[in-house]
Amino acid sequence: DSNTLLIGAQPGFFVYDIKKGSAVFYNPPGLYGRTIREIKEDRLGNIWFGLHGKGLVKWNKELAKGNFNLGFEKIEYVPDLIVSRIRIDKQNHVWVGIELKGAFEINASDKKLVAHFGADETGVFKLPDVGVSSLNIYSDTMVVITTARNIVLHNPIRRTTRVLPQPINQNSEYAAIEKDGLGNIWMSTNSGLLRYDFSSNIMFRFEKKNGIQ
Repeated sequence: DSNTLLIGAQPGFFVYDIKKGSAVFYNPPGLYGRTIREIKEDRLGNIWFGLHGKGLVKWNKELAKGNFNLGFEKIEYVPDLIVSRIRIDKQNHVWVGIELKGAFEINASDKKLVAHFGADETGVFKLPDVGVSSLNIYSDTMVVITTARNIVLHNPIRRTTRVLPQPINQNSEYAAIEKDGLGNIWMSTNSGLLRYDFSSNIMFRFEKKNGIQ
């Protein structure tokens, strides 16, 4: 709910009560004693945990009956690697980026795999690199996926995919991606900050000369 904040830890997580200003720590066996890299709540109130080196776990609200020590379900088809990002779309699909194994689109209601994107896949599900560094649900018709060196735009309704041309002299690796209020995409890299303007199809770079340290 809006009064509760979940904070990942190494290992376990804190449940912080905003009104009371107090937190309770949990480290249930269902999270395997791993560092929590990502936490996202789906539209049914279930919590999805991305683990460091142990893949993806769903906290099932109905099974747990509100108890954060119970109700954990390992998503076995997601490999036991580092989860880089979790996002939830309006269809209540969970999008999960994985180090070295692409991205997974999962139906949150039944945990079934909807699609897998990766370097070994074909057609619209093929990625130019093996791993996914970040994800962003840009709109109902666009999911932005970043690999180490590429930006991929996927339309989950029409099932079309295109890879944006790489910026000139772009030798850095993408780390995280966010959308601003004007519809621009901002990407952090290991050598600066990038902004992509969809209206003009132009990539802007911000680095040390622009005040980025």
